[in-house]
Amino acid sequence: MPPTIEYSKGIDQTLLQQIGKGGEGRIFEFINDPATIYKEFLFSSRHPPNLNALKKLITVPESCTDQERSYIESRTVWPKTLVIDRGRLRGYLMRRVPAEFFRQHGIRNRPKTVLCDWNYLSMRDRYQNNPRLTSDIPRPNTAQILELIVDLAKFIEVLHSHNVIVGDMSGQNMIWTDQPSWHVMLIDCDSFRVRGSMGVNYPKETPDWQDPAVQNSRTNQQSDIYKLGIAAYRAVWAATVQQPPN
Repeated sequence: MPPTIEYSKGIDQTLLQQIGKGGEGRIFEFINDPATIYKEFLFSSRHPPNLNALKKLITVPESCTDQERSYIESRTVWPKTLVIDRGRLRGYLMRRVPAEFFRQHGIRNRPKTVLCDWNYLSMRDRYQNNPRLTSDIPRPNTAQILELIVDLAKFIEVLHSHNVIVGDMSGQNMIWTDQPSWHVMLIDCDSFRVRGSMGVNYPKETPDWQDPAVQNSRTNQQSDIYKLGIAAYRAVWAATVQQPPN
């Protein structure tokens, strides 16, 4: 049984500060514990989050070697603790994305702190030579980009060896850094699922990253490999989706 806390007893709402929101939930930090992040799902009567699926996902590292477990923890913000509200899955706790994955980027007089995601590789030609922008995002050469791709491929291989399907791989949930070396991290880990089980949430795929062989967004390990190929192509050639002619 994975670590579990009851929402009414373990989550003090006065200590929560919202730092993000997506289509499936809200992200909070704890004022008294900034290293821990709480993701709270948005509830839908049609597609409530799947408690058993998240239980299976949380316990995956238990079947790993110590080296694999350390590797997974260094490459993800893996769900750690279930948050239950009167028998229903409300959310989970995870660690915060490390500081080395954030950079300053944006309009010169008001840059923002952004996650260094895969889009900054595939779309780098759009900002690297733009005089209106300032950016601390690293500018990898081809050899360094290949380091990132190899690191991503090795990590997916480890996940696949433990029957994990990444599923919704996209430019936003693959992040990277050059500190202390060139390596990647996968976020939004509740989009992962254990092969043979349902996903935590309703299955989805990011536009322009879909595997055409997948039906009804039911991704599998082969579709992960397909998306790894897309990620590699876009990173090396700074290529995005080919737009149709006007």
